[in-house]
Formats: sequence, C-alpha cells, structure tokens
Amino acid sequence: MSRVIKSAVISLPVLAAGYYFGVVCGQVSESAGMLLDPSWELLGVLGYFALALCLLAASAGLVAALVRPVWAGMIVLAISGLFIWLGWGVGLKNGALVLVYVAGAWFYAVNVAREQSERLSFSTRPLGLAQNVLFMALIFLACGSLYLGLSEHIEQEGFTIPEAYLDAIAGQLEQQIVGQLPESERPAAQAQFREQFQSTMQGMVENIMGRYRPYFALLIAAGMFFTLTSLSSLIAWIPTLVLSAIFPLLKSVRLVEEVSESRSVTRLVIR
Repeated sequence: MSRVIKSAVISLPVLAAGYYFGVVCGQVSESAGMLLDPSWELLGVLGYFALALCLLAASAGLVAALVRPVWAGMIVLAISGLFIWLGWGVGLKNGALVLVYVAGAWFYAVNVAREQSERLSFSTRPLGLAQNVLFMALIFLACGSLYLGLSEHIEQEGFTIPEAYLDAIAGQLEQQIVGQLPESERPAAQAQFREQFQSTMQGMVENIMGRYRPYFALLIAAGMFFTLTSLSSLIAWIPTLVLSAIFPLLKSVRLVEEVSESRSVTRLVIR
C-alpha cells in the first residue's frame, strides 16, 4: 500500500469526526433556547458535544502525528473544517467561525511536528501538550453556534426569566415577608406578593432588554465559553488515551511502522 493511500486512510476519521462535530454544532444552535429554561435534554446536548469534541481532537491528533509533510496534514485539517461547515450548515457566519477551528488546528499540527522532531523517540505526550489550543478553538466554535442560536431565539421570542428561577427567588423573599404576617392573612398576601413580584421582575427585564438586547446572547455565550474551557481539563486526557491505544493497532495492521534515524548534530563548544 502506497504512502499516499495510507495517509488518506488515516485522514478519513478526522473528516467523519469533523462532519459529526458540525452536526452537533447545529444541534447546539437549535437547542440554544433550552439554556434559558434548562431541562434534562440540555444534558444530552452537552454529552453529544463532549463526545464530538473528543472524537475530533483524537482524529486531528492522528493526522498531526502521522501525516507528513506537515503541510499535507494541514491541508487535511482544513478539509475537516469544510466537513464541519457541511455538517453544521453552509452559511457565511458559520464559515467564519469554522476558520477559527482551522487556524487552531494548523497551530496544533505545527506544534506537534516541532515537539516530535525534538524528541529521540515517538511519544503521545506532544499531542497532549499542544491540545489546549485545539480544544479552545473547538469550544469557541460551539459557543459561536450557541450565540447564533440564542440571538435568533431572543429576537423571535424575546427574553423571559424562567419560571423555575422566579419561583426560587420569590420563595426565599416570600418566607421573609409573608412569614411575619398572621396565619389568617398569609394566603391572600402570598397571592398578591407573587403577582407583584412577577410583574416587577418582568418589567425590569423588558426595561433592560430595551437597552442591552444585542449583548444578552453574547454575554451568555462568553460565559459558557469560559465555563467549558475550565471544565475541558476533565476530558482532555481522553483523546490522548485513545491515541495511545490506536497507534499500536496501526502498527499491527502495518499502516505505520517504527523507523530509526541517524542524525548529525552540530554544536558550538569551547575547546
């Protein structure tokens, strides 16, 4: 089997993973409204995102480590960005966000190649060390899809504080205020308090939304980006672990082989 065919086989997973990541980005955009009214379905979307993130990071690591020359690997990663775009949905805004992934993937590939060239033997360690930039680019892409979905949702349906949040806040205030009244007056006072509280909160929201509507989706997406970036360390080890299992498998089926190279080293010394 020629080197080109082997490189093509090794590149197929990153294209498939890229398309799947694009599909998940589309789901994130469509489900953005759930973030304003959380439910168990939101956990499912987050689970699919974590799976897509690990699959794409692992397959991109495969390309960065094995496809040579480096520019060939960079071309493959750029094509995987095209597959993300196709899976997500072809659009100008989507394409602009995908370019962030491509830039991060190229930076990742160059760093992996440099780290590998400075080592005496092959190791998966450089893949993990350079992975942070790739993770950040992918999280940025997902949060960009969240922003686009939230912007559309707020524009069409407006922004309302979920009833669960209002009930939690109202319950605490109600205990402090209504609890001081005689037992016989509490039922009427509770109903009046709830009605006035909801009316006041909704008025505040409408007043704020009138001035800051364009920034609500951006603030939520930015907060999610920093949250996911912080939490990404919990799953950052998974792609490296997957690659540690894949490389021996590739050697066993003879898609790759281990070779030793002799190098002449030039140093400047005092004699």
